[in-house]
Amino acid sequence: MKHFFSFIILLFFLFGSGIQFATAAIFEVSSVARKPALYQQFQVDLMLNAENQGINAVEARVVFPENLLALEEIRDGGSIVTFWVDKPTEGGAVEEGLRQVYFSGVIPGGFEGVLSPYYEGTKPGRILSLIFVAKEVGEGVITVKDQKVYLHDGLGTQTSASILPLSFKVGTEIVVAPVHIPKDEDAPEPFTPEIVQDVDIFEGKYFLVFVAQDKGSGVDYYEIAEKRGKEVKAYEKLSWNEVQSPYILQDQQLKSTIYVKAVDRTGNERIALVSPENELSLYEKYFVWFIILVGILGLILMSILWRKRTLL
Repeated sequence: MKHFFSFIILLFFLFGSGIQFATAAIFEVSSVARKPALYQQFQVDLMLNAENQGINAVEARVVFPENLLALEEIRDGGSIVTFWVDKPTEGGAVEEGLRQVYFSGVIPGGFEGVLSPYYEGTKPGRILSLIFVAKEVGEGVITVKDQKVYLHDGLGTQTSASILPLSFKVGTEIVVAPVHIPKDEDAPEPFTPEIVQDVDIFEGKYFLVFVAQDKGSGVDYYEIAEKRGKEVKAYEKLSWNEVQSPYILQDQQLKSTIYVKAVDRTGNERIALVSPENELSLYEKYFVWFIILVGILGLILMSILWRKRTLL
């Protein structure tokens, strides 16, 4: 997967431009709850300070002490990373007593910082958020390891990246106001899948590209259904398959309606439709009805023959 990540970012860098800077980027681990109470839920954000550089891709591991914290949820909604090569996922122990969340992704166009008319300069951008529950009294550190940052300089130059870890202390008493972590009840934002064909990709077959954004918990996965005939309104009756973008279409004649479902990490859904580019022939449109009619006529004929044999 690491080789694939390198290949993906190089594709983006071929179209990049910019100047290489010597200043190191900074991964900042932050939280308003540095002293959570025992069994308290709290949020930790991983921020990226570009330090006036154009950054095109990032890769890292967020590590935390498993004896003190339990990871409840990973949220990447509203992330500065819009193309995940490896979506943030909790993995096994990176070292004894430490668990990890690994990720890698691309920022098309580069990231230099968050701009706003309400302040001068730029501010760090959020890569992801982690929702923890403090499960044991004690002190610990949440930090970043194996970090890699690539510049938006047309070459994919790897630059240095420093770390600002988060030190925390789990106590038996609540010393700060409880952290309110809103539940994600909103569906992913509307998105538009596109049918693409290229003679150099997938042997010239038609494929679908799509990406949805979710400002809450983040998009978890996609499902696709292809069906010919009249557009289906009862989506639950469709035969859904979990897929990734890009997706090679099953109906290469482009006569099917394509249904693409984006599901976020809390189960909210958004469905986008792609209408068939080619119409069904009259034979294809009425073939099902023809089969039904033949079946009905067959039943009637069998009934008549049965009656005649009974009379004899």
